[in-house]
Amino acid sequence: MSALSKTPRRMRGWMDLKVVAIKQETPDCITASLQSPESQDCPFDYIPGQYLTFRFDNLADKPVVRSYTMSSSPRNSESVEVTVKQIPDGLVSGYFCHQLKEGDCLRARGPIGRFVWDHSKDHPTLVMVAAGSGVTPFLSIVREYIDGTQQVPQQMALLVSFRTRQDIIDAEELLRWAEHERFELCIQLTREQCSEHGYGRIDGAVLDTFLSKYTCGPATYMTCGPEALMTSVVDYLQQAQVNPEDIKQEAF
Repeated sequence: MSALSKTPRRMRGWMDLKVVAIKQETPDCITASLQSPESQDCPFDYIPGQYLTFRFDNLADKPVVRSYTMSSSPRNSESVEVTVKQIPDGLVSGYFCHQLKEGDCLRARGPIGRFVWDHSKDHPTLVMVAAGSGVTPFLSIVREYIDGTQQVPQQMALLVSFRTRQDIIDAEELLRWAEHERFELCIQLTREQCSEHGYGRIDGAVLDTFLSKYTCGPATYMTCGPEALMTSVVDYLQQAQVNPEDIKQEAF
C-alpha cells in the first residue's frame, strides 16, 4: 500500500536506526539499509522524495547534522535506505562511504520534506531531471510507483547525468525500468562517450530534446541536483510557459 493512501506513522524527535546492510553502488557511493533496533523494521511511514536528518556527536568538536533523501520505496516495510555519495572533503559523506559498518547505530529524525509527487495536486505525467546523487529521491519515487495503481503517476520520465558508466547509481535497476512502457529514461555521461548513453552535460539542447514532448500537455516537473542544473531546468520550463506551480526543485 502506498504511503499516500493511509495515515502515516510519524516519529517525534530523534530515533536510533541500526545499519543492517551496506551496498557499494559506485566507487564513491553507498546505500545503507536501516532498521529500528527494537522492532527490526522501518519504524515510520514516508512519502517518496522525503529525507532523514542524521546527527553525529563524535565526528567533530561539535555535533554535526546532515540530511539525506531516502532512496527506498515506502512499500519496503523491513528497512529504509539512504544512498550517500562522498563529496570532496565531506566529513559525514566520507564517514558513510568509508567508516560505516553493519551493526552501527545512527541517530536520525524524520521523515521530512515536501519534494514529493502528490496525487491530489500533481499531474499524472511526472518528469524528473537530476544529476549525480540528485537522482536518489527519484529512485524512491520510481520504486514506489513503477508497478502502477490508481493513485500514481501514469507516465514517468527521468533525465539524469553521471560522469561515467561506473558512476551510474543503481544502473541495473534504471535500465530495467527503461523497458517499462510507463517509464522513459535518458542518461547523459559527462566524462565518457559510449553508444548506450548521451554524451555531455544536460544543457539547453538536451533539455529541449527530452522535455519538449511533455511541455505540450500538463505535467509535473521535479528537478534535484546542483544549483546550475536546477536553474537551467526551471529557466527552460518558464520559457515553455509551464505553470510555476507544476515545477518543484530540491537542493542536493
